[in-house]
Amino acid sequence: TGAVSSILDLLWKCGVQILLFIGGIKAVPAHLYEVCSVEGANAWQTFWKVTFPLVTPFILLNAVYSIIDSFTYYSNPVMQRIEEYFNKMYNS
Repeated sequence: TGAVSSILDLLWKCGVQILLFIGGIKAVPAHLYEVCSVEGANAWQTFWKVTFPLVTPFILLNAVYSIIDSFTYYSNPVMQRIEEYFNKMYNS
């Protein structure tokens, strides 16, 4: 169906972002998770207090990468306007 196709298309295009997130999660030291479990933190607290703050730079990196990568798609409306502008400018 259309939803499955959209999800597969999204997964096909975000391979680099997934790899960056996996690398970011693997970069979190294991001893921090051990400390959280010793202190009695649940999974939600561990995520918000340890994992998320240490993965935040990777979220920013992925956002920048995605914005830059979006300009490479021909169907991007911004790129189409730029192309139309230059076509008008040089063909006039």
